[in-house]
Amino acid sequence: MPGYPIPGQSLYFPPAMYRLEVPIETDSLGMSATLFGQQARDGYLTETGKGVSLNLEAGKSQELDASFLRDLAATAAGFLGEGYEMLRAADERGMKSSTPPPRRHRLVELISYAEHASELLSRAGAPERVELSADYLCELRATTTAFDRWRHHPAWPHLVATLGTATEGQHSVMMLTLASYLVDADNGVGILADNATSGRIADLWLEPSVKKRLELEVKTPLMLRGPISAPLIDSDAEGMVTRLLKKSAGQLNRDHDGVLAIGGFHLGPGTLERIVDAGTRVLGRMVHRKAKLAALVVAEIGAALTEAVDSSGATSVSLSAAVKTRVVQHPGYRGDLNLRDQ
Repeated sequence: MPGYPIPGQSLYFPPAMYRLEVPIETDSLGMSATLFGQQARDGYLTETGKGVSLNLEAGKSQELDASFLRDLAATAAGFLGEGYEMLRAADERGMKSSTPPPRRHRLVELISYAEHASELLSRAGAPERVELSADYLCELRATTTAFDRWRHHPAWPHLVATLGTATEGQHSVMMLTLASYLVDADNGVGILADNATSGRIADLWLEPSVKKRLELEVKTPLMLRGPISAPLIDSDAEGMVTRLLKKSAGQLNRDHDGVLAIGGFHLGPGTLERIVDAGTRVLGRMVHRKAKLAALVVAEIGAALTEAVDSSGATSVSLSAAVKTRVVQHPGYRGDLNLRDQ
C-alpha cells in the first residue's frame, strides 16, 4: 500500500520469466517472507527518496555564495506557501516590539538569516571576509533537503503543514532526517499519516519482518534546539531523558517493540555524548522495567563546511548538514531484535 514500508526478509522479483518447479518452504527456515515486484519497489524508493543525501542536489553549485543562499531561502519559503508573508510580517512585528517573543518562528528566522547572509556576500569585496552562522545555514539546508526528499510520500502534506507552526517544524525535520537515515541503512520505514489520530501512535515504524514491528517515537525538546547558550549538565541531561521516557510511553504501542529517539540541533562540543551517558545511566536503572523498549537513540543535526582549494589557489566552501547518531541499548529489553548503530 502507498506509504507502507517493504518488510525485511523480503524477496524482490524483477520482471522476468520464472520457471518454478518446487515450492519454497519458508516455514521450515523459521521465517516468513514477503514477495514483491518492481511496482512496489519503485513506489517505496520514490516515496522515501532513498539515496538522497543531506548534501546539495546534483547539478547545483556547491559553493556557498550569495546566489545559493537566495535560492535556499526561496526554496524554504516555498514550503510555507501563501502563509509565508503573514508569518514573516508577524515575525517583523515581534522583533520590533518592546517585548520581543522569547522564541521566533524557527523557519522564518532561518529564511531571514539566509537572505541577510546573501546580502552580506553580495556587498562584500573580493578580499573581504564575511562571518556567517554555519549552524543556521546548515539547519535551513537540512530542512529543505529533508522535505524535498519526502515530497512523494502520502504523509508529506501533513508534515509540510507543520513548518507553519511555532514548534512542530523542527520536530518534523528531525523525524524525516532519522527516517532517511534508517531508510538508507536498508530498513523498511513507515511514517505517521495524518489520518492516524487515535490510540497510541508513534512517529515512525520499521518492519524488520512481516510479523515484526518496531515503533520509533521522536522527541525534540526545546532545551536541545540550539545553538544552546550553556553546556548541558549531567543532572539536567538525566532529568530530561527520564521525562521523555515517561512521555513516550503514551505514544509507543505496548504490543510492539519500541525505540525513543531524542533529537537536538547544534548542541555544541560534548553535549551529545553527555546525553548518551545520561541515557545509559537512566536505562541501567530500568533493567527490570520497560521490557518492550529496545533502545534509546540520541541524534544531532549540526553543521558541515568543506573548504576546497583548486590548482590556482582559489578557495571555495560547500555547505551540508552533519547528522550524528548514537544508540544506547536498553539492558532490560526482552525482545528478539538486534539494533546496530554501524
